[in-house]
This record gives sequence, structure tokens and C-alpha cells, in this order.
Amino acid sequence: VGATTTVLYTHFDGKAGLLQALHDHALALCGDTLSEVPPSEVPLARLAWLALAYRGFALAEPEAYALVARALAPNPQTLPATRAYRELLEEVVRAAQAGWLIPMDPTELATSLWSSVHGAVDLELSGYVTGDCDAQFRRHGLLLLRGVAAPDVPLPDLMG
Repeated sequence: VGATTTVLYTHFDGKAGLLQALHDHALALCGDTLSEVPPSEVPLARLAWLALAYRGFALAEPEAYALVARALAPNPQTLPATRAYRELLEEVVRAAQAGWLIPMDPTELATSLWSSVHGAVDLELSGYVTGDCDAQFRRHGLLLLRGVAAPDVPLPDLMG
């Protein structure tokens, strides 16, 4: 970078400001990744693809993912304000309006899905998941979708 620590801390209002800027940038990168997931008329497919994209982001950008995953000063208002979360929430709302999901508060459902996918990714990156991690993640996604899908909605093919 060619700048001293003092210059960086002055520009970002201290170490905490620098770390917050890095965190915000990482969240923006995650949002960029999720916003590239195309729409689908196949029930629940985009929800599945968003989960796969989140995992892909974590595997491709582990340092940025670590910043997303480990908020320095957790703030309940931070996650809902991010583009990454809005992508998920908007898809949950769309799927609910289409009748593809069980009746549930969309914000609560989106947060639950995010938590579960995030946990699975975190376990994989921490080395707790071994073997065919991709297949295991896809099965995890199918279990999640089965839990939130309306009874008569078929699940998208995640294993093919």
C-alpha cells in the first residue's frame, strides 16, 4: 500500500474504523456474488443457488468471508442493511408470495436460512466437514428446503 500505520489509522479514524471498512467491503463483495445469481421460475431454485453462491464466495475469498463471518461489533441492524441479506430476503418474500414456502415471517425465515447456511460453511472452512464437502453441502441445502417448502412444492435438483 505504501502507507504507514499512522496514515491508515488517520484516514479510517483508528484501527476500529479500518477494520470496519474492511468488514463493509467484504460484505459488499458477498453482496456482489449473491446479486449475480439469476432469477428462476423453478420453485425454490434461486434460494438453493443463493446458498451455493454464498459457499462459493467463502471458498473463493476466505479472508473476506472471515471478515463477514466475524463481525467486530455485532449490530443487529447491520446484516439486514446489506445487499447480501436483501438478496436472500427478497427471494424469501418472492417464494412466499408464490406459495412455495410454509407460512412464516419472511425476515425470521431468511435469518434462519442464513444462519444454517453460514454454519455449514463455517464448519467446512474450519475443517470439521470432511469427505465430499460439496455433496454434503448440497444435501444440507435439500434438508433446509424440505423444512421450509410448502408440502406440495417439489425441491430443485441440487445433486445433479
